[in-house]
Amino acid sequence: MKNRMKKMVKYMVVLWVLGIVFSVTNHANSNVENDSCKPETATSELFIEISNSNIYGFKTYQEEISGFSFSYPETMTLLERYRQEFPYPEPDRILKRISLVEGQMFLDIDVWLKKEREFIDWVGVQDQIFNYTQTNVYDSLSIVTNKQKYAISIQQDSYPRMVLSMELGDYFVQFTQKFTKDANDFQKFVKIVSTIQLGDKFSLSEYFGEKFIAEINSYSVANQKAIELGKVIISADTCCGQSSPGNPFPCCDISSSKGNCTWYVYRQYGYVPFYGDAMTWAAQVVNHVGWYHSPSPAVPNTTRSIGEHRNPPYGHVAYISSGSSSGVNGSEQNWCETGCPVYFYGRPVNRFYGFIYHIKDLIP
Repeated sequence: MKNRMKKMVKYMVVLWVLGIVFSVTNHANSNVENDSCKPETATSELFIEISNSNIYGFKTYQEEISGFSFSYPETMTLLERYRQEFPYPEPDRILKRISLVEGQMFLDIDVWLKKEREFIDWVGVQDQIFNYTQTNVYDSLSIVTNKQKYAISIQQDSYPRMVLSMELGDYFVQFTQKFTKDANDFQKFVKIVSTIQLGDKFSLSEYFGEKFIAEINSYSVANQKAIELGKVIISADTCCGQSSPGNPFPCCDISSSKGNCTWYVYRQYGYVPFYGDAMTWAAQVVNHVGWYHSPSPAVPNTTRSIGEHRNPPYGHVAYISSGSSSGVNGSEQNWCETGCPVYFYGRPVNRFYGFIYHIKDLIP
């Protein structure tokens, strides 16, 4: 009996040792397999780690008019360009514009009051103003709502960019992303959009459907096309020895004495809400609160204005410092021409197609 018990104990010890060896060997083989045969496992873990760490590198902005919020990298500068106070004096125009800026990346976010306008009609008006290269309208695929729509517009000429227009309840919201030569900027834009929350209820993916973000991301090819065609503009902080930090417009050549009219007018005003070539500025006035167009610099009388030509292909704008019905004084830069700036006095009014002015510049 004792011998039998001793044999059983020895047998159990052997099995226990073999079990440990098998366990250690299997664990080692498992680690080798994960490291060498399944790189996607390591990639997935790295992605999760980066995403979690980025949470602490983001700030959250609450848009109080329409109620949505979004997160953005803390390295970006957020600027509130302008807003209308309630009751909105010009409800057909943009109620509020905020901008996110970092390096060459410029992202404008506009909030509009929907009123009685149909989304399709409103997008059509914007398409006429900007003459987009293409505009595609999408229906919501979400079970949350099947009535709201969104549109994606691409402009490959005159300030190449992507415009995401959305119908969010009683508001229209637009995200305008300037194309850059850095593909990471477009991905940053997609990331910002993916963080949008509608109150405490939904994300945009829940609101428009799970394919929403993938659809936006697919338009990165338009950014790449702009790069390949050499159409991406390089925004310049300096031009012809003058400084204008955060100016979205390009200079002909930063190192030379050749300038750009749109860059110069932006600098003189400190900010203008317009995109693209000078020829398109007058048509954009209807979108922006407080901005108007007049055939005369003296009606109404203003402390300053923007004189605009529409000569093809790009048009021209000049900074008007004073003037009357007979002539105007001001200064300008010309695209890739010397003289930065050129000052003029008593230039005939009929040299201009019209004058863009801001209501804050009216003489009381």
